[in-house]
Amino acid sequence: MHAQVALAIVLVGCGRDEPPPPRPPPPPIHVAPARPPGFTWRDAFADVIGPQPATLGRLFDGLVLGKPMPADVAARIATWQTTTKGRVHYDAGDQFSLPSLEINLDHPEGLAAYLATAWREPTRDGLVEWMNTTQHLRADLLQNERESGISFSEGYTIDELILPLEPERLGIEPMPLIGAKLADVQAALGGRLRRSAEDGYDWQQPTLAMQLEVRGDRIVRATTQNWITNTERVKTKLIAALRRKWGEPVRRGELRIWKRPHRTITVTVEAASFALAME
Repeated sequence: MHAQVALAIVLVGCGRDEPPPPRPPPPPIHVAPARPPGFTWRDAFADVIGPQPATLGRLFDGLVLGKPMPADVAARIATWQTTTKGRVHYDAGDQFSLPSLEINLDHPEGLAAYLATAWREPTRDGLVEWMNTTQHLRADLLQNERESGISFSEGYTIDELILPLEPERLGIEPMPLIGAKLADVQAALGGRLRRSAEDGYDWQQPTLAMQLEVRGDRIVRATTQNWITNTERVKTKLIAALRRKWGEPVRRGELRIWKRPHRTITVTVEAASFALAME
């Protein structure tokens, strides 16, 4: 009886001498970087825009519109978004859509004046926009009651679209389209040309989409769709450029018609659209 009690005491004593098992380390805590003291939306946009109108800032160094976003650029953007609470959306585009880059912040006022000071006064005619003809970039102000931002896309001048010194081709054509072989147009456009109907094809390009009608192996009609000319200023400049190129058109209501040796070009000008057809 006594031996059993002593053994029990010894066992209890030994249990007290054993160290407790180590506890696992706590999981790491990730804290988002805080905005620096006095940080403003102007600080956020300082890295977004470049020194010249409609150019990208150092945040996007290495990014080429239309190309995949490099990993280091994506990492910088992720840090910028966390720090500024801003939002960046990039679409590299494909053969059926055009590339675009949008940057937005939850600050509805003041960006237009900020960009006008950093770059220059924008073009204002329904849209607030800046153009960079050297890099073929266009920047548009995005603004509503909750946020403001800027979008970058490809942009071209009126002369680049009309080609005033080439009498039988427009800048929107890879070659004079009417009468051209479909195979030649496919070779020029590559994967950008897609079949949209039994006798139709289309492709996207900056500022507009083109649709082709084919008969046999030849192009017989070409029309523009979604031409971004929803301002009177741009429509007026396009018509003036076509007059300089081909002379005065025949007018039939909203139609302007130019008859050329190998095709007829018809422009329809309405309140919210500008369409061009060749046949």
